[in-house]
Amino acid sequence: LYFSDIFMDPEATTLADGTYTLDSVASPFTFLPGMNIDGGITGAYVLLLQEAELKKIYYVTSGSFTLATRGDTTDFSCHLMLDSKQSYDATYSGVLIRE
Repeated sequence: LYFSDIFMDPEATTLADGTYTLDSVASPFTFLPGMNIDGGITGAYVLLLQEAELKKIYYVTSGSFTLATRGDTTDFSCHLMLDSKQSYDATYSGVLIRE
């Protein structure tokens, strides 16, 4: 699961706790839908890998995710819809890599 375009408050220095919702307009607490622009993947998307080989790219078309930080631990949960009409639900608790 990748998010390449997440938008936050312009004065924030890190990704703030809260709920982020998919939107085509870049405003605080939103993220862009997955899309292919001239062969480049951007927005939110899921990569299906089998034996380290890319099999399929699913673009996120709607949904939201929530972040809650406790010290060095971040709790993440999401409910997303993919372009395949499948729902994608996930949770994670641990150190969040923010690149």
